Amino acid sequence: MAKSAANPVLDPSKDPWLPSTRLFPPYAWPEVFGRSAPVEVDLGAGDGIYAEARAQREPERDFVAVERLLGDLARAVRSGGVLKLTTDDADYFQWACAEMARCSGWKAQQDWKGLEEPTSEFEELFKQEGRSVYRRAWGRE
Repeated sequence: MAKSAANPVLDPSKDPWLPSTRLFPPYAWPEVFGRSAPVEVDLGAGDGIYAEARAQREPERDFVAVERLLGDLARAVRSGGVLKLTTDDADYFQWACAEMARCSGWKAQQDWKGLEEPTSEFEELFKQEGRSVYRRAWGRE
């Protein structure tokens, strides 16, 4: 979970770090956040800076920052949810696109470019190094 105070209704007696075993089957997010709101998952979150920036910018949403594999995360997203990928690794990007194309119930959102998203520390470093950043989003049907 992001290191953010954007959602003050979290129960401080509960551990904010969710073990991956609690993500599957789909987790009851209202129990975690104490409210019903759209949930976004930051895959490969590192130190959570990106998720924290999003949480501060969008307090009407709940954010979970995790380090998980793509396939596991895809199974945790409910109908109407969106999975967004940003990476500097072209091979990984192509692999992820191929994997998601094989997953039933997902539709690529080719128009999402991520231009309005906050950037992570890594993305800033990639830009300084002149590395390309690849983005794709998929909607869960």
